[in-house]
Amino acid sequence: ALPALERYHSCQLRHPAGYTALAWNTEVMCEAWKAVHMNQHLGHEARLARMTGNSAEARRLVEACLDFCHEYRNAIETFNYSGCPGNETQTGDWQTFGCTGINEAIRAGLVGIVRHAGGLRYLPAAEDRMVALRNIPWENKRIDLEISGRGPCLDKMEIDGTACLGTAQLPSDCLHTERERVVCRIFRAENLPDYPILLQACGLAISQVKAEGTRLTFTADYAGHFPLQFLAGKEVAVSVNGVAVGRTQDGWCDLTLLGGAVVTAVCE
Repeated sequence: ALPALERYHSCQLRHPAGYTALAWNTEVMCEAWKAVHMNQHLGHEARLARMTGNSAEARRLVEACLDFCHEYRNAIETFNYSGCPGNETQTGDWQTFGCTGINEAIRAGLVGIVRHAGGLRYLPAAEDRMVALRNIPWENKRIDLEISGRGPCLDKMEIDGTACLGTAQLPSDCLHTERERVVCRIFRAENLPDYPILLQACGLAISQVKAEGTRLTFTADYAGHFPLQFLAGKEVAVSVNGVAVGRTQDGWCDLTLLGGAVVTAVCE
């Protein structure tokens, strides 16, 4: 479903300055919506492009939007592509719509840093540019992020100089330090490693991550039912506290966990 939705966006809604609110051939009887972009949608538009591997489209959307922002010096909620800018100095509540969407597009679509209740995670995509993002707020800390290397996969993270393999989600024990500022470096790779990579544990904070050989282990910080997504070139067998619970389906598995449970994922 996501690739089909992204194709619709990048084809039917495509405009040199981003996307239009409605497709040119829609039957909706409102011509105005065919020539505007609603900037509160920019975040999930850029994120969708990245999720489907089209990082170049995510970059195009963000750069096109920022060109308008540089012109008007504010975060206009609606761009009018017809040449009639309307109210360029929209009031603060309208600009909040624009700021939120633009922030999400830069962080999640362009850079690839996505939030969920369990923490921050990196969404890999085929890229070769170095990207840096400073002062990402998380809990009571600020995170400085650098992403470098080439390829669609994840090589490793380095958090305050300590290597962390096998996870695209930042482990909680690497962030819960006395330091107010954390430096995270992410390195891309052309190929997958022998062990599976945890892309995300939706809603779950993780710690004590270790990857070796074909095996990845990590600890659940608290109890609950969580969808887990892995990236691997082979089928992944999953166990909890040494008891086999099944295999991934299209990279996903749902687990009911107790706090402190040790999850093991093995490429077979």
